[in-house]
Amino acid sequence: MSQFDIKRENFEMKCCKIKVLLVTMQLCVGIVITALSFYLQTLSSSMKIRETPYWAGLPLLVAGIVGIYFCATDIAAYAGSTKAFIVKSTCFLLSFCCLFVCMVSSVFCGIPANMIASFNECTNIGTNSTITQTCRCEQDTKTYDFNEVESCDVVMTSIKDYLILLCALNSIGSGVSMWFVGLLWKSRYRDFHSGLRFYSYSASVPDHP
Repeated sequence: MSQFDIKRENFEMKCCKIKVLLVTMQLCVGIVITALSFYLQTLSSSMKIRETPYWAGLPLLVAGIVGIYFCATDIAAYAGSTKAFIVKSTCFLLSFCCLFVCMVSSVFCGIPANMIASFNECTNIGTNSTITQTCRCEQDTKTYDFNEVESCDVVMTSIKDYLILLCALNSIGSGVSMWFVGLLWKSRYRDFHSGLRFYSYSASVPDHP
């Protein structure tokens, strides 16, 4: 085995380990995002779909599962087959979509978290006999109501902190997906051949008298 083949084999083994780490992170981050999103909906009925990004966690979770199958399967054993093409294409497309979906989700979670942090005053609306209350918060001349919450403390602490956490997790999910897509692209198109060959002029130009 030549030195070039040894270096290439070491490079492929290193990339394989990184791929396993990335798809595992996709799986874990997708689970946490999905769980936090559904839990956030239980804290207040006023939480909108864009603020509870389970729609970003589920694709990331699926991408992680497909990615683990891709890394656990010996692709070289059936290289060039339809199965290898489908598995790798599905893995690539899912991660590519998660890259942008998680990026958008991160923005959607960061905006309300910043809004809650800038509230001037929040007051509970309701009597002690009611099980659920409404928290009314003011920001300059605007008023926001959070329905079916235990108290305004939940809005100012739990909901805000979970939104910040979801913003960070979606950013991580987007970065991990981008890295994984880059590795898949590099493993397929590592070398670019133009079809041109360059020779030394001293070797190609004949001597003239």
